[in-house]
Amino acid sequence: MNDTAQAGLKAMAKHNGGDHTTGGANGEGSNVVSLNPNKRPKPKTKDQLKLTVKQEAYCQLRASGKHATQTAAYRLAYDCRGMASTSIHVEACKLEADPRIARRIEAIKEEKEAYSSLNHEQIRAHVVARLYIESIDADSPPSARVRAVELLGKLGGVAAFERPTEDSNAPQDTDTVTKALRDRLEALAKASA
Repeated sequence: MNDTAQAGLKAMAKHNGGDHTTGGANGEGSNVVSLNPNKRPKPKTKDQLKLTVKQEAYCQLRASGKHATQTAAYRLAYDCRGMASTSIHVEACKLEADPRIARRIEAIKEEKEAYSSLNHEQIRAHVVARLYIESIDADSPPSARVRAVELLGKLGGVAAFERPTEDSNAPQDTDTVTKALRDRLEALAKASA
């Protein structure tokens, strides 16, 4: 590096409040990078933040609940042939200590919980809403709109295509019940005679 470049770095370091080799006052806070390329911090890329296929498999196994122990999940996600049980346990613990792994396991569990929390009423409401939208959408083919209306009409609660039936549990007046009982008793008396 020539003298002009070194003078420029020193001026920048002085302007930023520190020397050019430590990165700032008390070794922090400056935008000036160390002259030693081996000590230069490498920025994290998106690829470095992603998990490997085996790490993702481990996270999926741990979050599934079927393989509750770290060691069991590690054995399934990684090739453990020739490894001692203690080595597998140590490697599984190291993996579990990785904050990216812990976050991913938690994210998978949250996704599963959100998915399983959908109950049949929410699904029914979604289906009804989608059928309604399809039935009034002018861009939909007429056959799709007719089918959507038909399905809406068949829904329980709407029952547009069902014939009304008499409710056998409906309250009846006393005279009707008394007459029905007399008729039945007479029929039984004749049958037993």
